[in-house]
Amino acid sequence: PRLQDLHIYAYRQIVNYLYLKAHADKYNYVYFVDTRDTLFQKDPFDYPLPDDKVCVFFEDQLIKDTPPNVAWVKDVYGEDGLKRIGENYVACAGTFCIGPAQKVLEYMEVYIDELMRVATPTATDQAVHNYLIHTNRYPHIQAYTYDEGPILNATHRGTFTLGKNGVIYNRRGGTPNAVHMYDRYLVLAWRYSTWPLIAKLAWKKGPHQWYTTLRYKLAVFIKCYILQRPI
Repeated sequence: PRLQDLHIYAYRQIVNYLYLKAHADKYNYVYFVDTRDTLFQKDPFDYPLPDDKVCVFFEDQLIKDTPPNVAWVKDVYGEDGLKRIGENYVACAGTFCIGPAQKVLEYMEVYIDELMRVATPTATDQAVHNYLIHTNRYPHIQAYTYDEGPILNATHRGTFTLGKNGVIYNRRGGTPNAVHMYDRYLVLAWRYSTWPLIAKLAWKKGPHQWYTTLRYKLAVFIKCYILQRPI
């Protein structure tokens, strides 16, 4: 496939791979992560990482229970593929992996080969990433749940607590080195983000949410009681 035909989510990992392939000898460990929505509480490498495995990080829900992941997996691997890996936790592509540079390069080569095999304009990196991990296509993987390890994927409010000292803790009380998707929450954005993001979150959590809820209820009322049609 042509690069311009790939989904932007998949394309970013190709850029990561090409850079690492050219410069792997300059690094001991590497970390592929979405920096825009990741908060670093300390050095992400300041953790007893294995020296022979690639570390990946799970979210707190199963693939089958998250509609975006269901759609992404089915689009690439069909219903059979979803059945095969759907009972597993989502491996987040926003905190793609961390590990020894050469091991990460090995995994990225497996990933790129698979991506090129299944690539379509709608194929996302998260679908391919999860399929490889949950089918053991690359055996040298160390997977961390959402409440352990150096990285926290804050997919839901219940996955973290905010201490009075401003430190974000996981559900076990540990302090993750990095928190991904922190900017989904007003309580965290208020402390760590810029005013434009705070305003955007306040709008989404407040007036915008009230507006969309009211619009939906009004549509239901019109359909059921004025047009007298079933929902």
